[in-house]
Amino acid sequence: MGYSIRNQSEGSDILIENNRGAMKTLRYLLFSVYMLALLTNCSKDDNRNAPEFQLNASDNLDDLDYQLYSLILEELFTHAANLVVSQPTQLVFGDRAYFQSLINEFPEMDTTSFTDYFLKNDTVYFLENKFNVASAKVSLVSAEEIHYIFNNPDINKGWKEFYRRFPNSSGEISFSRIGYSSDKTHAMVEMASMYSSLGGEGRWISLKLVNNEWTIVKSIITWMS
Repeated sequence: MGYSIRNQSEGSDILIENNRGAMKTLRYLLFSVYMLALLTNCSKDDNRNAPEFQLNASDNLDDLDYQLYSLILEELFTHAANLVVSQPTQLVFGDRAYFQSLINEFPEMDTTSFTDYFLKNDTVYFLENKFNVASAKVSLVSAEEIHYIFNNPDINKGWKEFYRRFPNSSGEISFSRIGYSSDKTHAMVEMASMYSSLGGEGRWISLKLVNNEWTIVKSIITWMS
């Protein structure tokens, strides 16, 4: 009888211990599910609280402008899956003295494209998503959304938010209006690309129409950070 009672007691101890382990495991699983639900709800709340931004009504730009913008994106951003372009155009660099030095350095350039460039860039224009880039998706972003993203004392947090909204992108790209020569065979445009708090560059780009096909002739870095 003693032997039987001792075995029953040991079996009870093992059962109790197993039950305790099961309860600990269950409590851990329940806690994990609770935390996951809490984090998911917080994420949803953050998304609900984030305002939605509308693009401005686009201006009536010539289809040739979008053809050349698309050519530049295709040629200079070969590794990005998502290209984020600022909807408003802007005078990226616009130093007339610098451009005069370019004219002197490249006398073969048609100077009427410079005249047209500065005339057009006296005004801000709003682009339409009429880009045609086979290798990447192109997204337009409004000035208001950019201001919202980077309205933070910590610019690195701004970039974190930017890439959360636009994953697999190359940063923000801005274009000036395109200036054309009087015979529409030469063109010039400026482009800026910012991709981090201390990473970015500006380019002056010259294009030429040869045998009915536009090509980039020169791409010169005008500033870098």
